[in-house]
Amino acid sequence: QESPHEAGFLLNDRLQLILLKKSEFQAGRRRRWPSFQ
Repeated sequence: QESPHEAGFLLNDRLQLILLKKSEFQAGRRRRWPSFQ
């Protein structure tokens, strides 16, 4: 049984990971196709 604090931390960690992946993806896209701003 996870404590609410741990569950919240895990959720936040996952959100951070998703945001990181998303920003990396967008940065990579910008690098590959600079014409698409």
